[in-house]
Amino acid sequence: MAGERHRALVGYAYLLTADLAEAEDLVQEAIVRTFARSLRGLDLQDAESYVRRAVLRLYVDGHRRWGRWLGIRHLVATGGDDRGSAAGPDLTDIQIDVRRALADLPRRERACVVLRYFDDLTVPQIADRLGVSDGSVKRYLSQGVGRLRTALGAAVSVGDDGESAPGGMDTKGRR
Repeated sequence: MAGERHRALVGYAYLLTADLAEAEDLVQEAIVRTFARSLRGLDLQDAESYVRRAVLRLYVDGHRRWGRWLGIRHLVATGGDDRGSAAGPDLTDIQIDVRRALADLPRRERACVVLRYFDDLTVPQIADRLGVSDGSVKRYLSQGVGRLRTALGAAVSVGDDGESAPGGMDTKGRR
């Protein structure tokens, strides 16, 4: 499973983290945590679902570590924060802009936007995954999409029906 779906899992994690190295680390940690326990009889589809859920949980829980780091980084930092600076090869300007705008969103808003528009989950499914209420998910989505519209202007074409996503992509990440 990890070999066949690794790239897709890293892509999913990258949408959350906006940092390729952090995304790869997140996927690796999620795979280790998922398969550290016995999962006999688990089919490929279920295994990927478990790993995706672990990636999301690790990402959401990571804000505590990041908060602690912000408190002490001045003691060891020599340059600026370069989170999200690696755009990757062969990306269009719009894709780069969307990724940067996603990276600027608060963690919960970013998680909700990614789960809604790139994972194509419903509000109740997102609420279940994040362990929050439906109303909180709606608020995070509204605020996140509003921030994306402000940051990206006309490049964002998200309808109220949720049929298209930031950067003019549909809910599956296609143009």
